[in-house]
Amino acid sequence: MMLCAIFEEEYTKVHSFISVKQIWDNLTATYECISQVKRNKLSLLTRRYKLFCMEEGKDIQCKFICFQTILNELRSLVGT
Repeated sequence: MMLCAIFEEEYTKVHSFISVKQIWDNLTATYECISQVKRNKLSLLTRRYKLFCMEEGKDIQCKFICFQTILNELRSLVGT
């Protein structure tokens, strides 16, 4: 029943496991790692956002693009 409830991507990772516990443990570990990576990325981007400043002699268009990139990456992490 559990194999029917997961997406194909997860199915290919766990279809050879014999017990539901093995499947559950594998999927839990996978998603905990993903969650940790997401938190780390969010922390890094938040720091970049807080430390962002306009440097003298730099092109404002270039700095705007950098700032927009930080914001877009933050939005994509928070929105998911």
